[in-house]
Amino acid sequence: MASILNVDQINNAAGTSAVTIDSSGNVQIPGHVLQVVNTLTNTRTTTTSTSFVSATDVVATITPTSSSSKIYVLFNIAYRSYNSNGNDAIIFIGISKDGGTTVLAQNRLRSYDYGGSGSIVESSVSASFLDSPATTNALTYQVYIKLTSGNNATINNDTPDANSSVTLMEIAQ
Repeated sequence: MASILNVDQINNAAGTSAVTIDSSGNVQIPGHVLQVVNTLTNTRTTTTSTSFVSATDVVATITPTSSSSKIYVLFNIAYRSYNSNGNDAIIFIGISKDGGTTVLAQNRLRSYDYGGSGSIVESSVSASFLDSPATTNALTYQVYIKLTSGNNATINNDTPDANSSVTLMEIAQ
């Protein structure tokens, strides 16, 4: 014979909540990963803009199961910066939530010219941050790029060999 135990919360020996079970039966254990969303793309985006532009297909969407959850955001971007006029090339890469004007986790990437003949760098950059969205609505995180000095900046320049990714993890609180 099977037994059923109906509870909303399991406390530790000190009496504080250790595990919560919501009305849908989802178990919430603080600090545990509830879900992971990952996007991997080799779609190329090239820009000459000094304002942030979205990187095509370097985007991921997650719908938190709880408004108390945190979202751990990690992105890894293959990029190229180029300047032909004997100067450094400087680009910025970051990520924005829900198309907002604030670009988070910005990285300044600079290629140096030591010979007066221009500069080019092909590499990758990773960044992460912990977001506290306080919602159960779908959240979209989009990578952005801009050029501040040079001829152009490219994400996934060596398509199909270059890949960029966005990983989102919902962390229970």
